[in-house]
Parts: sequence; structure tokens; C-alpha cells
Amino acid sequence: MVRKDWVAPHAMSPHAEKLWRFYQRLRWGALLTLWFAIGGLSLWGMRDAVGRLLEFFTWRGLYYSLRFNPWSAMGLGLCLWWTLVTLLVETQIAIWGLPGVEIERLEQQSRWLKQHWPRLWQRL
Repeated sequence: MVRKDWVAPHAMSPHAEKLWRFYQRLRWGALLTLWFAIGGLSLWGMRDAVGRLLEFFTWRGLYYSLRFNPWSAMGLGLCLWWTLVTLLVETQIAIWGLPGVEIERLEQQSRWLKQHWPRLWQRL
């Protein structure tokens, strides 16, 4: 089922598609940075518990590892939440495309960038 006011990313103007690709790279880059920074620190904070879980995994052990390391649990929860949101957004765009309002916003932003920041626009 294709929504009538939604457009596939490859069907928009080249300038809007260029800006959309930049936003897409930015979203995935932020996700990777979050995993390397917060996810890495969270796993490092749980290194003893992770070692025990790798040796003998139980769901109860996972529960207590997260229960007694609340900061690490929140960091991993944030990373998992952001990953889920990113995957859902990418899936929605792959299936239905972008809404017409979003296309218009991308067109407007690309025109503004080309006018006010031409060197930045060339680097995108």
C-alpha cells in the first residue's frame, strides 16, 4: 500500500535527495558514535558481569547484571532505543517513502543552503 502524498527518495529533486542522503549519513553516524561512546562505556562498566554471562548465560543473571549496574543499563538502553528508532525510520522510508511535506522542507533547506552557504553545500 503506497500512500498518495508520500514520495520515494529517488523520485525527488537531486538537491533534496542530496540533503536527505546527508541527513541519513548523519543519523547513522550519530548512532555509531553513540554506540562507541556510551555503549562502550556501559559495557566496560559491566565487564565483570559480562564475563560471568559469557561463561554461563541465564536470563536471571542478565537481569541482576542490569539491576545492579543502573548507569550501564541506562546507557545500553539508550543505545538500543536509538538503534530501534533509526531502523524504524529507515524501514518506513524504504516502504512508504517520504511525506510530501518533508520533501518540500528538504527543497526549502537545500535552496537556503545553496544561497547562504555555497561552500558547505558543495561539500555535502
